Amino acid sequence: MKETHISINALTGEETITEVEISEEELALRAIQQRKFEIQERMNAIVQELKETDFVALKAFEGAITLEEFEPIKQLRIDLRLEYNTLEQELGE
Repeated sequence: MKETHISINALTGEETITEVEISEEELALRAIQQRKFEIQERMNAIVQELKETDFVALKAFEGAITLEEFEPIKQLRIDLRLEYNTLEQELGE
């Protein structure tokens, strides 16, 4: 696979276009790096979702809402933690 690189000389403003051959190993490495980035992004989103539901968990703990009212949020939080743990495991491999 070839990739096009464009560079601009800061002094003259002249553009140079070159095509670079990308090896299979480089493509595989880029795919791994992209997957790690996607995993980290999802993990960050999960942490944010958990933070956003913390107040509901506190309400349930304090008795301000019933356990039945809390059940959907509780299940969501369980699912989010399971997903986070799975992603964390994949990231560590």
